Amino acid sequence: MSQFFAVDEIKPQSPLITEFLQEWAIAHCRSRTFFQEETIPTRPGLLYFVTKGFVRLESRLRHFQPSLSLDGQPVILAFIGADQPIDIYRSPMISLQAIAQVDQTEVFWLYWEDLDQWPTLKNNVLQALRHQQQNQRLEQTLLCQGKTIDRLWLYLEMLGRTYGKPSPEGVMIPFPLTSKHLSEVLGATQVTVNRLLKQLMQADKIQLTQADRFQVRLGH
Repeated sequence: MSQFFAVDEIKPQSPLITEFLQEWAIAHCRSRTFFQEETIPTRPGLLYFVTKGFVRLESRLRHFQPSLSLDGQPVILAFIGADQPIDIYRSPMISLQAIAQVDQTEVFWLYWEDLDQWPTLKNNVLQALRHQQQNQRLEQTLLCQGKTIDRLWLYLEMLGRTYGKPSPEGVMIPFPLTSKHLSEVLGATQVTVNRLLKQLMQADKIQLTQADRFQVRLGH
């Protein structure tokens, strides 16, 4: 196992979304299904839950200034899977956007005030959000490690350990990842990412399926 990971640090907590909560959201017309790459309408101050699929959370500068040598491109903050909350917080510097990473991604939303009627759920949501923040800090640490190829491998390994499903060749990351996605995460060009992915494949650390899903061989 990589020295950077402890399983308890990156594995999701116990189930958060109950059948009752899903039925409540449907009954109150707060649940919706999205296609892959469809933007999920969000607004600050509401709390969102993923019940199926994966959501890609991106940030973008509100006031793009070319003089600062920033390209104004979105930055991927996290991939959020089923049974996890999404907090779209207010920020004067950045705007947040949620995008369905796979087809048939299901999301419902609540007002924060709604949680007052379910104290246990509110406590669990706050714990889950703290857990997400810890994972994001871990990710930021990984993305500061050494060469770009090392950062790419550590990032794929982290996704594999967090979301991976067992496969004959290790674990399968259960959502598509393109060179564009990875270039946004790493701050590298797509040409560089494609070259480094080929090196990782040649080293037998990863395999790529036709659906842009990576199989990661953990322990390499």
